[in-house]
Amino acid sequence: MVRTARAGARASAIVIVAVTLAVTGCAMNKVAAENCVPRMRIAPTTIHPGDSITVKSADSCNVKVPSKGWVVVAGHVGAGKALVQVNRPDEFDGSFRVELILPSDFPVGEAYAGVDNWDFSTCADTGSCAGPITSFTVEP
Repeated sequence: MVRTARAGARASAIVIVAVTLAVTGCAMNKVAAENCVPRMRIAPTTIHPGDSITVKSADSCNVKVPSKGWVVVAGHVGAGKALVQVNRPDEFDGSFRVELILPSDFPVGEAYAGVDNWDFSTCADTGSCAGPITSFTVEP
């Protein structure tokens, strides 16, 4: 009985460590920083056409900035192309921050923002790969 309890406690500890590493992997160590995709955040998450949003990431990822900088975009889900675009030379050093101003005719509904020119060549050939993008809502 004691052996079973110890084995269960050990298994629980391993699961907790594995979940913690998965959730915080981008910023934990150099290996993860070299292979991570920065988690993007938007503030505020609900806005109106003509308002501005801040696209940011607190993650440190050791990735090469493209020669013309990152293409940071915002668009309406289903529109087919970004409606706002800026280029930024910033590194993902934990302080990445870009302000985007949405046009006054930006469509209402679900929208997205993030880095459009992310290098997906390091992704596994499984048909799925995360990108540095997130969502927000545009209200009338």
